[in-house]
Amino acid sequence: MSWEDRFERPIEVPVGKPLETLADARDYILALTEAQRKTEPVLTATEALLMAATKTGPLLHAQIGMIQLVHGKPDGTLMREKKVVKIGKRLPR
Repeated sequence: MSWEDRFERPIEVPVGKPLETLADARDYILALTEAQRKTEPVLTATEALLMAATKTGPLLHAQIGMIQLVHGKPDGTLMREKKVVKIGKRLPR
């Protein structure tokens, strides 16, 4: 297990230092309340982190999961081009 693996780019968080390693991301998740940790975005990011740390999944998936967790909304939506887009829905072209 390697929690010291670094993300390609640090993930900026609203408060505190940017998340640079899997350990930083793990600590960020552990600092959330128990209720927050039970939400789908947190569970998804946690699973991707564990897979990356144990080398059974790509580091990029962990980074994407954390970006969605940090910059998404609690209901699972993300902000894109000033439009709220539900995760998993297809964007109009």
